[in-house]
Amino acid sequence: MFRPARGVLVAASALLLLVGLCAAPAAAGVNQAPTIDVVPVQFAIEGASFQVPLAGHDGDGDALLYSAEGLPPGLAIDRVRGVIAGTPATSGDSLIVVVVSDGWLTATTSFALHVADASSPVDSIVTLDPQTNYEGERVDLDVELLWNDTRDRQGRIDRPPVGVFNVENLPPGLKFSRKFGRIRGRIDNGAARGGPYCVTITLMEGNNLYNATFTWTVLR
Repeated sequence: MFRPARGVLVAASALLLLVGLCAAPAAAGVNQAPTIDVVPVQFAIEGASFQVPLAGHDGDGDALLYSAEGLPPGLAIDRVRGVIAGTPATSGDSLIVVVVSDGWLTATTSFALHVADASSPVDSIVTLDPQTNYEGERVDLDVELLWNDTRDRQGRIDRPPVGVFNVENLPPGLKFSRKFGRIRGRIDNGAARGGPYCVTITLMEGNNLYNATFTWTVLR
C-alpha cells in the first residue's frame, strides 16, 4: 500500500490552510430598494385644509426620506413623516411626483390632485338608471349634472365643463372621461362573469363632493 511521505502531508496541510486564509470573504448583504404605495386621485378645495399620508417601505429597515415635485402653492411635504399637508391657495389640477429614498436607492410614484374653487355651480349628479348590456356591445353614456342658481342658470347639462370626475368599478372594456364624465367603449367578452357591477361616479367641485351609484349588468 502506498503511503505518502510525512513531509508531503505537512506541505499539503499548509497549502490548504493558506488557501482557506486567502479565500474571499462572504459577500455582504445587498441593499434592497425601498417601495412606496400607489396614491389614488386626490380632491381638495381652495382655502380648505388638506392632507394625504404617503406609505414607504424598506425591507432593510433603513430610515426613509420623502420629497415631492409639482405641489400647488400652500402645500408642503414633511420629509421624515411622509405627509403632504397644508391649505391649497389656488384651484386647478396638478400632477404630484413623490420620491422616497433610503439614502442609496429610491422609489417613485405619482398622483393627480384636483383643487376645486371655493364655490360651485353644481347642485347634484343626476342618478343614472340601472344599465344592462351584452358582452361586445358598444356603450356611449353621459353623466348629467343639475345646476344650482349660483351662475344664474338652472337645469340639466349633458357635457359638464366643471370639476373633475372619477369612476370606480366599470365593466371591463369601458373608459371614462374625467373631464366630461362620459363613459365610452365596447364591453369585453367575459365581462358577464364579474357582474353585476356596482358603479360609483364622483365629482369634486366647489365645497361639495358629489356621488352617484348605479348597477350595471352584463349579459352574455
